[in-house]
Amino acid sequence: MRMQNRHGRPLLLAGFLFSAACGAMAQPAEIRFSRDEDVPDFHFDTAITASPDSGKSRFNCFVKVAYDELQFVRDGGGYIARFELSAILFNDRGEQVEAKIRSHEVRVPGYDSTNSRSAFAPAQASFDIAPGRYELLLSVMDLDSRKASVKKTPVQISKGRPGDLTVTDIILAERVVADSAGNPSPMASVLGNLSETMDTLFVWFEIHSPPSLASVPIRVRLTDVKGAVVRSDTLSKTLSGGRTVCVLSVGKGDLRGGRYKLDVEVGSGERIVKRSRPLTVHWGDMPGQAADLDKMIEQIRYIAKGSEIKKIKKKQGEDRLEAFREFWRQRDPTPDTEANELEEEYYRRVEFANQNFGTFIDGWKSDRGMVYILLGPPGEVERHPFESGSKPYEIWTYYTFNRSVLFVDHTGMGDYRLEGTIHDLLSRIR
Repeated sequence: MRMQNRHGRPLLLAGFLFSAACGAMAQPAEIRFSRDEDVPDFHFDTAITASPDSGKSRFNCFVKVAYDELQFVRDGGGYIARFELSAILFNDRGEQVEAKIRSHEVRVPGYDSTNSRSAFAPAQASFDIAPGRYELLLSVMDLDSRKASVKKTPVQISKGRPGDLTVTDIILAERVVADSAGNPSPMASVLGNLSETMDTLFVWFEIHSPPSLASVPIRVRLTDVKGAVVRSDTLSKTLSGGRTVCVLSVGKGDLRGGRYKLDVEVGSGERIVKRSRPLTVHWGDMPGQAADLDKMIEQIRYIAKGSEIKKIKKKQGEDRLEAFREFWRQRDPTPDTEANELEEEYYRRVEFANQNFGTFIDGWKSDRGMVYILLGPPGEVERHPFESGSKPYEIWTYYTFNRSVLFVDHTGMGDYRLEGTIHDLLSRIR
């Protein structure tokens, strides 16, 4: 449920104001996490699969909205929230190609569930479209508050050659169920996380092959952030009728918490197709990515004084962990409850930044990651990766502040840099 926190107080923390353009620190100030009030943030993932329409591909968009992002109201003995997903596809001339709009509702029995950040309402939209460049506009509107958040992303549909061995995008799924025709269909995870409540993720993809190919080898490899292979396997897959659905599984097992890359190679010799997906493993009682204590200590640099970080790092073993926990206990907005909402929200934003803004550096270290962590999700994101005569750029709009933030990719390598500073925005949320 959208609210400041369980006790109605704003979430406050001590931190530094930053200039993202030069990285210089200003004087410490009291600031609070801020976002457009009542605007429901959401996560989304996309995948291109085969379409039953000849010459087209199916573009799938999967959306999840945390219960805490929705406005619940009493309904009988429980609570209900309603939201609307709008998915609109534009061609490269800015013309609307197709739109899918659908309302959804979520019912929970008790008030505590309305504040959950680990329970999600799913939504989905699919388009059968010809090869070309498109832009997808996604909007989630809370039907009680009538407020909405908007996100845009480019879409590239490539034209395949008949007779080629092809593999669709990988979909990481919570489970695989039968659709109305009895075919296996993935229930997308969207976040791609193995958490305390989810020990297995399913790896779903399709192989499309010429009739002459009876079987193919499939090599699966999981590597950590340092590129070390932590798991690998090879199997042979019998192909059937040009389209073969593959469902593999990744279990948490003895995997350490952290970020991984899942690589799938299908075929042999000159016929090899590769697909990759990021995957995150959560362990223990730490929030968010909780992968590496040293890394989590480093990640508090946006809100901690340098002396505080040094003090924690001087400790060893369990003493370091306790000092880290004490750092967050001092900032707990609701110390009489089990959860530390501020800590959970901070690392949720760190993880989102890693999943969405990473290039040759971790996403949380990037300019977009820093702005997202400090200011939260913008009300609208405009992405312009293909503008003629212009470098790729993004515009983030924060309606609460009546202010837009510009990021430009000067190198063409996905390293979007903040143009100007966000000092004025941080000063307005002290």
